[in-house]
Amino acid sequence: MECGGATRDGYVLVRVGHRKSMGAHRVVWEYFNGVIPEGLCVLHKCDNRKCVEVSHLFLGDRAANNADKVSKGRQARGRSHGMAVREHRKNKINMGIANRIRHLYKTTAVTQRELAAQFGLSQGLISKTINGKRWIQ
Repeated sequence: MECGGATRDGYVLVRVGHRKSMGAHRVVWEYFNGVIPEGLCVLHKCDNRKCVEVSHLFLGDRAANNADKVSKGRQARGRSHGMAVREHRKNKINMGIANRIRHLYKTTAVTQRELAAQFGLSQGLISKTINGKRWIQ
């Protein structure tokens, strides 16, 4: 097996023998569970595209993949999608996390620095989120 780099979307590619390069998560799934049935995708519970931990992977069709994406706040949103904001895959937070940050800040005595540490973000991003400069409701 040799590493084939990564896709633009961040999936790790590998090549096994003379087969074409494929996602490392798909190779791991097939190694532990057998061939992926036609029409199914290998999805990540953890949403980490580089992850190959077999317990983090599950099968689903395109509809399940889309439903998973929407439920976890990874669906692109913007004026063309009828929403006021647009999420990008490089964003560190989504609307759900932004709303949680605002709620915690309003209802508890937590500081912006404490929220930053809790969510693994900068204090500046926390401030912009709380003050509506990012992730406007």
